[in-house]
Amino acid sequence: MRVRRLKERQHLVELAEEMAGVGYWRIDAATREHTWSPQIARIYGLDPDRLDEEQIHPGQFYHPDDRATAQAKIDAALSEGAPFSYELRVVRPDGELRYVMAKGAAERGADGHIIAIFGTFMDVTEAKRAEEVLRASEARYRVFADNSTDMIMMSGLDRRLTYIS
Repeated sequence: MRVRRLKERQHLVELAEEMAGVGYWRIDAATREHTWSPQIARIYGLDPDRLDEEQIHPGQFYHPDDRATAQAKIDAALSEGAPFSYELRVVRPDGELRYVMAKGAAERGADGHIIAIFGTFMDVTEAKRAEEVLRASEARYRVFADNSTDMIMMSGLDRRLTYIS
């Protein structure tokens, strides 16, 4: 009964990870061994059921321009316990580019020494793409408004003017 409940909970955690686009990872401070959840594999574009962690290092999927930053954050967390949060790009084996928000913090033992760092990856690609579309739309609107010979005014429902060209 207890084993069944644990399996059910694990299954629910994995479903929640997949739905939210968030996975977790852990790096052992002594061995530098990486552990990651099935969702991390999915973010990397890998099949979690066929994952052989011994042959894959997570850093190999980071965009070349983001690798040094990621390594510096991980090194600082492992040596000083510095928490971090930053955005990086992941390049999947098929070449697809994904945007990820990485967060991490030190895990300390009873004696206060860092035994690992633990963190999350959240796939923010769709939000990033929506931001880019909005930014492009705003830029087009700004060109139109700035170059129009007509007066353009915007107001809120309270009739306060929020924009005048």
